[in-house]
Amino acid sequence: MHEAPVIAWVSECALRVAFARADPDHLYAVAAAISQTRLAGLMDVIPASESMLLVFDPALLDPARIEDRLRAVLAFDAAHQSSERREIMIPFCVCKGCAPDLTAVASHAGCSADELLARFTEPTYQVGFLGFAPGFAYLRGLPESLAIPRRATPRIRVEAGSVAIGGGYAGIYPGPMPGGWWIIGRTSLVLFDPDRTCPAMLRPGDHIRFEPGLRSRPGVCDRASA
Repeated sequence: MHEAPVIAWVSECALRVAFARADPDHLYAVAAAISQTRLAGLMDVIPASESMLLVFDPALLDPARIEDRLRAVLAFDAAHQSSERREIMIPFCVCKGCAPDLTAVASHAGCSADELLARFTEPTYQVGFLGFAPGFAYLRGLPESLAIPRRATPRIRVEAGSVAIGGGYAGIYPGPMPGGWWIIGRTSLVLFDPDRTCPAMLRPGDHIRFEPGLRSRPGVCDRASA
């Protein structure tokens, strides 16, 4: 049984639901249940690490009724609901052009580059939440031995598809942008495309595996050598 979450309005059209003990699968099941209800004016449900934000159309807002409906949804044990669990494989290249920080991260972890990749690709990760940039997924599940403080000096440009480690998270840069995480590989998958029906490829709750041992695979690292 899960403790009742705390509901609080954070603006005139946004409501935050905070969970005392964040069980990721339960949080995502609750988010899915809320998304499927017909709460008046509900525009978006945004899961985070230990909470979620509900965004409403202010023109259709009825705060008292929304809170009553929401509490009714939360009273139901959403953990028993069947929520879609997607498993996604991420192929990535670890040639020098795609993985400029591989040696440095291996040195920090006290192992060889091959051992680092073995450790990195062993677990199944879970998308905790999206943030920082559109489509940037924070991936839970990084082995503690690979956690590393972010770079003291961020790069001005990190290429799209860069597979990275920052603090206790893994992540994949969805587009070219500045960044302070350590780059250990690169994928050719398009993580964010505003023209797609669902622009972000990854979403909270997804289970992610990284495919190991790809070096200079055609279509994966072509962009790095272009």
